[in-house]
Amino acid sequence: ISHDSVAVKRLEDQIMSNPEMAHLLISPEKAELLCHEKTLLFIVDVHRPDMTVAPKLLEMTKRRVVIDHHRRSSDFIKQPLLVYTEASSSSTSELVTELIQYYGENMELNKMEATALYAGIIVDTKNFAIQTGVRTFDAAAYLRRSGADPQIVRDLFCTDFDTIKIKSK
Repeated sequence: ISHDSVAVKRLEDQIMSNPEMAHLLISPEKAELLCHEKTLLFIVDVHRPDMTVAPKLLEMTKRRVVIDHHRRSSDFIKQPLLVYTEASSSSTSELVTELIQYYGENMELNKMEATALYAGIIVDTKNFAIQTGVRTFDAAAYLRRSGADPQIVRDLFCTDFDTIKIKSK
């Protein structure tokens, strides 16, 4: 799990407080311990090895799937089994949501899963202000029908008054 922002930490806290989901988030060190020759590693929202949270896992696994919406760079992850990249997409969350819709016919997202994906769309589109299209809104509508909670998303990205005062100074 990446700890790059307050919003990510808040989402992590929500997931960890949910007994059904807390076991899903593990550290890179624990992932390394669980890794074996049949491990399938999913790399999402990045395709450069040096930008992953756990670069060592790339060395430990032969089976890798890359899902990303960023323009492909020259230092792409080596020898992935499957690549789903689309630079015209608003976000990787949009791509993952489409995969769930098209291939997970009997799959039902829980509220937190839908909310986390919805938050990914919100952050990458600056609240639907940039790089949005019909596919973006279709994915967002599907996530809302699946239980995504916009209030939780707003709370993830809210800034407390003390931070606002510091920024204004």
